[in-house]
Amino acid sequence: MIVKPQDIVLDRKEIYLVEEAEPFQLRASVIPGNASNKNITWSSSDKYVASVDEKNGTVTPVSEGEATITATTEEGGLTASCKVNVIRADDKTPYVAEVIVSPSQAELKPGEECQFTAEVKGINNPGTGVQWAVSENKSISTTITSSGLLKVAENESAEEFTVIAMSAADSSKKTSVKVTVLQEGADPEQPYVYETLPDGTVQINKYKGNDTQIEVPDKIDGKEVSAIGESAFQGLENITSVKLPESIGKIGSGAFAWCTGLASVNLPAGMTELAETTFYGCAALKTVSLPEGVTSVGDYAFYDCTVLNNIYLPEGVTSIGAYAFYGCSGLKKVSYGGNESQWKQIQVGEENGCLTQAEVAYGSKAPEPEDPEDPGKGDADPASYVYETLSDGTIKVEGYKGDSSAISIPEEIDGKKVRVIGENAFQGLGNLVSVKLPGSITEIEKGAFANCPSLKSVNLPSKITEIPETAFYGCAALKTVSLPEGVTSVGEYAFYDCAILDNIYLPSGLKTVGDYAFYGCIGLKKVAYGGNEGQWKQIQVGKENGCLTQAEVAYGSKAPEPEDPEDPGKGDADPASYEYETLSDGTVKIKRYRGTASKLSIPEEIGGEKVSVIGENAFQGLENITSVYLPDSIEEMESGAFANCTGLVSVKLPAKITKIAETAFYGCAALVSVNVPDGVREIEDYAFYGCTSLDNIYLPASLKMVGDYAFYECSGLKKVSYGGSQNQWKQMQIGIENECLQKAEVAYNSKMPEPDPDDPDDPDNPGEEDNTSEVLPEDIPYIPGPQLRSGFWGVTTEEEYVYTRKAIKPEVHVYYRESLGGGSYVDRMAEEGLDYTLSYRNNLKASRMYEASAGQSYVVVTGKNLYKGRTGKITFVIQPAPLKNILSEDAAAVYNGKEQKKLPSLSYNGKKLSYKKDISKTDFTVSWPDISKGAYVEPGTYEMVLTGRNNFTGELKVKLVVTSRDRLISRASVKIPAQPYNDGKQIRPAFDVRLKGVTLKNNIDYRVVYQNNTQIGTATAVIYGIYPYGGVKRVNFKITGTSLKKARVSYAKQMPYNGSYRVQDNLDVSMSYESLVEGEDYKVIYAKNKNAGKASFTIVGINQYTGQIRKTFKITPCSINEVQGFDQKINAGPESLESGKYKPKISLSFKGRKLTEGRDYTVSYKNNRISASGQPMITVKGKGNFKGSRTIRFTIE
Repeated sequence: MIVKPQDIVLDRKEIYLVEEAEPFQLRASVIPGNASNKNITWSSSDKYVASVDEKNGTVTPVSEGEATITATTEEGGLTASCKVNVIRADDKTPYVAEVIVSPSQAELKPGEECQFTAEVKGINNPGTGVQWAVSENKSISTTITSSGLLKVAENESAEEFTVIAMSAADSSKKTSVKVTVLQEGADPEQPYVYETLPDGTVQINKYKGNDTQIEVPDKIDGKEVSAIGESAFQGLENITSVKLPESIGKIGSGAFAWCTGLASVNLPAGMTELAETTFYGCAALKTVSLPEGVTSVGDYAFYDCTVLNNIYLPEGVTSIGAYAFYGCSGLKKVSYGGNESQWKQIQVGEENGCLTQAEVAYGSKAPEPEDPEDPGKGDADPASYVYETLSDGTIKVEGYKGDSSAISIPEEIDGKKVRVIGENAFQGLGNLVSVKLPGSITEIEKGAFANCPSLKSVNLPSKITEIPETAFYGCAALKTVSLPEGVTSVGEYAFYDCAILDNIYLPSGLKTVGDYAFYGCIGLKKVAYGGNEGQWKQIQVGKENGCLTQAEVAYGSKAPEPEDPEDPGKGDADPASYEYETLSDGTVKIKRYRGTASKLSIPEEIGGEKVSVIGENAFQGLENITSVYLPDSIEEMESGAFANCTGLVSVKLPAKITKIAETAFYGCAALVSVNVPDGVREIEDYAFYGCTSLDNIYLPASLKMVGDYAFYECSGLKKVSYGGSQNQWKQMQIGIENECLQKAEVAYNSKMPEPDPDDPDDPDNPGEEDNTSEVLPEDIPYIPGPQLRSGFWGVTTEEEYVYTRKAIKPEVHVYYRESLGGGSYVDRMAEEGLDYTLSYRNNLKASRMYEASAGQSYVVVTGKNLYKGRTGKITFVIQPAPLKNILSEDAAAVYNGKEQKKLPSLSYNGKKLSYKKDISKTDFTVSWPDISKGAYVEPGTYEMVLTGRNNFTGELKVKLVVTSRDRLISRASVKIPAQPYNDGKQIRPAFDVRLKGVTLKNNIDYRVVYQNNTQIGTATAVIYGIYPYGGVKRVNFKITGTSLKKARVSYAKQMPYNGSYRVQDNLDVSMSYESLVEGEDYKVIYAKNKNAGKASFTIVGINQYTGQIRKTFKITPCSINEVQGFDQKINAGPESLESGKYKPKISLSFKGRKLTEGRDYTVSYKNNRISASGQPMITVKGKGNFKGSRTIRFTIE
């Protein structure tokens, strides 16, 4: 559904500005806040009085007069206006702009008083006098004094009224505030606005508190709470959970709409319907259970609940409104209380594909609410498991019918030991995150946890002796596994496509590893092995296991201790390791870490007080730290908290923080992935500067601002998972030098993403750029045994650099010396990232700005993988930037008979230079050498000399033009129409410059310098006055490209599944019957183009072409006849006998990939009973990527 704008409002209705003064920022808000298109354009009724930036609403006063600034929505053409009054600089008349009243609202009981104050805003000392009044309503008894003291009358019967403050200087300027009268029995501290219903119960109409976790009371003022009114909690983005009492029987429409932080809510048992838009736009809501009495779900009820992945619907539901589950892209499973026949009878409205395409578990029971104190406890209810009793009296678990994301399998069911996890028992459970297996289990059968894409952790019981084939096939989120000491074999495809598995423990008793067991485990860089090197070489490793054989092996390792689920950071939690201070609110701020651990789990309390703040630079420069766990008690992290922790790989950020402070993770070169919590609104300057290994980050929908250089030199950042919509992303304010963030691919409406081998973001997808490599450089040999601990040295390619406003990172060549025997050696160059990392210091400013002596900018080389140790400081010098190379503009001043010493505007690499009286902080000083009579007073051209300081050096001579007001170029009228793109050549359009009705002459009255005038976008003409004209005027003009919207696209509408990513080999994009060239005129991005179903590709214009075209095509299932394995002879022996029927297994493959029963095909049998007389047959029916069926014979031995 497209949400259209309904209104637009500005933050100011009228303003007064002085001509040629600083610009004023107007702000606009589009209503509703979730409008699909919130784009705005700004315009001025008279740009010669006041101009406005058409994109951001910045108003610049030009000359005396009145103008109207109008903001217009791109969709619907809605408008809002602000009157701008520009006065002369010498106009000293008082003008009133607005009256600001404090408090802005009040709640008082009869007889109570409130002192109101008013501040008159304006220009030229508009006075402070105001006149006070109460709204003109004869029924109101309350009055207000001339000083703003309001006393509510004892007999006041009105529920509310307004207080008015009017400027004494201008009676047209006034402000009204609302006063609510709390009648007898009302509580001013009550966070709920409510009304009493005719039946004597209470309906809550609004929440005005600040809590993030809300527990609605069952009674208010002794009256039962029976209803939540329409829009009662709407738009409260900070709410994370709501607990409703069982007394509530009705929830009004939109009650929790746009509560974007709401993650959990319980619905009372007495409800009979879920009203329209109840949870509209609740982007953090994951699980909901509707009470048994609910019969209908209203229109738009869960619209755009993008991470809702599981819902329970009772069997009594008879209707689901239109768009109720639209945009619920995460909904993969529905638990339904009725049977399949009842499900089919439900009337489902339009645009509910996310619901109708989800997997339905019929006959489900409403889940028990999870224990918030133990979210990881998991489902240990025996009733949640499908099981059978084996001949030895033990239990085999054959399936799971619950819906918990955390499973704790019980040790006993029906008083019998659980011993076996059956074949495919948990296969394909998409929401399963963790599994705890009891020590009683001795056997896990094949495919037990196959294709559980969210599974992150599993403990393997000590009594198992093998990991069967396909056991963890496709578990894309699994990172760490420890095989028990008794395991001797790992079956085929056991860990196939576990893409982020980066560490595994293998016991010394391991003898065989099957084919493809670790195929696609591209993250596996380290193996901890219990045996020695000789034993390792004796292991029989099957084909296609390069990810295992090429990993680094740590011989003689011990099995790691299982992680404490209550302390995922493990590590140092000892309060004695932390230097801290107690704050005024009684909480603790950590100032410094004094321990030596590499893994930190910061305690929630120190000295019995809650830890709430991580102080400035608290962990800065601790290079041995590899992981940090921050408790949710922490509400603030100050600047530089983890700066230059070059070994830091992972960090868990607390849920309550609202910003990532400046330089928080500056220089954390090993940091790979970060999950920024929902609720964070700002990432400040330099926050992730130089995090070169950061390849994936989750940013929440709450994020509004990203500071300058926040993601500078995050060269590995290719993907951003964003919790909001594309339109919200476009509204985010992103500072300069954040190209790494802006060029990354953005996955909108995301939760924290997990790698998925079938995802279009996979680097193997030809629609994306492949930036991965597993190849060691040929000139660096693998050296087994002891690791090198010395022998590194490095040199920079240059010794001197020039200050640029950006961090200077000289290219460093790092060498090591390899012995060839007999006293001979050769020097080889090592590879950054693989063999070493670089840590830079004091490299942002000119070297002389740092406390150490000149030249103390330096880099340190630290060995990695095979190489240990570090070099000393490799120094380099950052010289100040010469002022002569800086873009400057001549200054202009209006003749007024007084001395004029106006400074020019100087810019360097996109930022203006600053002039300050403090010589240690200024970028330059200034002198005025002209000492002639009337210098800098009379009209004419004079000189000033600027001298660089601190980060700048040398001198720059700049002109100051003193002239009359009507000779200022800034007052000239200039229009430059849009210009067509010219194949990358400079565009210098002809245009007129008119001032006071006179057309000026180029190179006589003015000169022009062009900027950004070669590529599509906004170019600038900078017009400099030539005496007697003075000053500067900047005029933007558009360079337009050719839109692709009218292009003709020829492509294949469908193609068969072939096991690889499908692309359009014969794609033709043409305009005016001329074919465009891919890579020169456009690029193509594919999505969902591997498996059978609807795929898409987007054609994006580049160079002279703009816009994009999205097309879809169909990948059809492949015929089952193209599958290999049907020619095999199948003999059914006693091992395949189940309940009197022979069920032999068939092994099928397609283009080298083993197929999985249940996912790729299903099997049925005929004449397979022991007593059957006919020919035994197996029928294989294609599923998913395969279609059709095929029947083959088998024999019974």
